[in-house]
Amino acid sequence: MPQLLLWLHFPPWHRFLSDQFDTLKDIIFGGLCLQSQHVFMKIVGVLSWSYLVAFHAWFFYLARYPPRDWLDRPRRGALGANCFNELATSHLSVLLIAPKVQGEWSGGCWEGIILPTIYRQVTKSKRHHLLIENVPQALMSVLFLAVEGGSFFVAALNLVIPGVQVALTFLLFEPVRSAAIPALGKRLNRAMKSGNTIAAKVLWEEVEIMDEDGMYDRLMRLTDAEIMDRSQLFAEMLPHLTFFLDVTKRCDFMSEELKDLNKLSDLQLEILKRMAGAFAQQDFHLSFQQIGDSGAKVLAEALKSSTAKRVHLSCNKIGDQGAEALAESLKTNGSLWWLSLHDNNIGDRGAEALAESLKTNGSLWWLSLRDNNIGVRGAEALAESLKTNGSLGLLKLQNNNIGDCGAEALAAGLLQNRSLSSISLSRDYGYRLWGLWRTQGRKALEEAEKIKQEWGDDFEIWWM
Repeated sequence: MPQLLLWLHFPPWHRFLSDQFDTLKDIIFGGLCLQSQHVFMKIVGVLSWSYLVAFHAWFFYLARYPPRDWLDRPRRGALGANCFNELATSHLSVLLIAPKVQGEWSGGCWEGIILPTIYRQVTKSKRHHLLIENVPQALMSVLFLAVEGGSFFVAALNLVIPGVQVALTFLLFEPVRSAAIPALGKRLNRAMKSGNTIAAKVLWEEVEIMDEDGMYDRLMRLTDAEIMDRSQLFAEMLPHLTFFLDVTKRCDFMSEELKDLNKLSDLQLEILKRMAGAFAQQDFHLSFQQIGDSGAKVLAEALKSSTAKRVHLSCNKIGDQGAEALAESLKTNGSLWWLSLHDNNIGDRGAEALAESLKTNGSLWWLSLRDNNIGVRGAEALAESLKTNGSLGLLKLQNNNIGDCGAEALAAGLLQNRSLSSISLSRDYGYRLWGLWRTQGRKALEEAEKIKQEWGDDFEIWWM
């Protein structure tokens, strides 16, 4: 029995499904080419080894600079976009281990070990990895067979085995994913609870249930059935995300709706899916959903340790309490550089909290607070933060109530700030009697803009 358990935990067949095996067979093939008497095949061997290094380096590059769509959002379906995850599960698997959550049943050997292992071999990222690695190697193998003659070893190694692997990713992905959802949900929950951000991000992207807004779905040619299928998969996973559900309960978000997970609507599931994605280090796009202060508090919990780059929360009825929670998370977040909070109900208290966080935050570059209820106090607090902040590049404040005193404070703050490249304010601010004369606040801002440009700063006030 101990030997059987050892075999199941560390199955010998697993090595033939790992990236190490693919790499080894490519090294062997390159060596066989170099053993050839033909100069052409020696060149093919060098190309084989060079390509092996090149595409691994390419995966690391895509992990650092992921491809983005025309709206500058991560393109999850792009070829090779998630192949670094495949390398991570093979070479850095120790980083993906999360401790067990107390009281959670792992599901036994089948659900806890074997099923997730099989799923990793049929994911779309695995398919992309196989295609990128093996198609060029297969073409070189055909050349080898044509020049050197028939070789069962080369044909099996570089043609038959990769072909079978790719075929299985097409045939088994959907059914295996459906069967593995509970196990993947438990693993994701463990990663979230333990703060293992690497594991949470890899697991979330492996499940491949996240999509963008409707326009993006249509551009990616997702059918309504496929979108519904993703929502259904998340509904099956949600009961296992106990850490996420505990946070929503603590923040009093959807408290009534979450009492019965089986009665959640498609829209509610979509909102919860995007929120859960924030805990898995995903950029967050959720506008026009009225999540309110309680929803902002949930996201603030995620942002405290998140590596997400962009968060869009416009038109969500977020008030001062929500802004204060988000501001608190910004004090410890070192990766977020785009935060959109326009068209909410943020007043002076929320603006003051955000301003205080800007004094210590060193990553935020874009902050949109337009179309809120920020008055003089809020503008003065933001102006004070500009004197010490060195990362903010764009600040949107149009359609607020900053008044002349707020404008003069901003002008003074701008003169002590060297990072801001533009600030947007209301086009009609500061004009009276159809533009026949300007208020002191507008004069101070225009004077500050002129002085900064004379200093050589790339700065401009956008009157919008």
